Amino acid sequence: MVASVVTGLVLFTAVGTLYSGMRSWIQGLGLINAELDGTQAIRRLNQELREAMSVQVAADGQSLTYRMPQRNAQGDFIVPPLWDGVQRRAIVTAMSNGSYSLGFGIAGQEYTISQSIILRDPEVSGAPTYRVFTPGPGGITRQVDVMIVTRTYGPRGAPIYQRVRETLFLRNVPSITN
Repeated sequence: MVASVVTGLVLFTAVGTLYSGMRSWIQGLGLINAELDGTQAIRRLNQELREAMSVQVAADGQSLTYRMPQRNAQGDFIVPPLWDGVQRRAIVTAMSNGSYSLGFGIAGQEYTISQSIILRDPEVSGAPTYRVFTPGPGGITRQVDVMIVTRTYGPRGAPIYQRVRETLFLRNVPSITN
């Protein structure tokens, strides 16, 4: 009888510890996914924008347009740099589930790089929407601050938020003069 009670207590403790560990694991996985989504989106934007000739951020901070230089048949940039004639943009658009997506590419044909963005800080009640893109100082945009807040869900559907902010330094050569 005593052996049965001790075995029952050991099993109960083991199952409780396993459940607690699984819950922590799921919450940690949610944090990783939220941070990874925002970090990868910023990294892909950085790769695209570092070669841009010019970047213009919209007044509301929810989109930007950029121009890429022409390349020759071997894939090298033409010197002096000339615009390739294709208008491109990065834009935040609303989705049906209340989240926002971030896409970039040819204007009107952007492909999505993040689908879990939110535009209000969850820790500040009544907070206004934040600016995803903020241009640096000066007439020619040489840097863009990008801030993305992502939301994923953890144990029992509890939301998990992650903020990623980075300054992207741009080449930005709008024209070359002799």
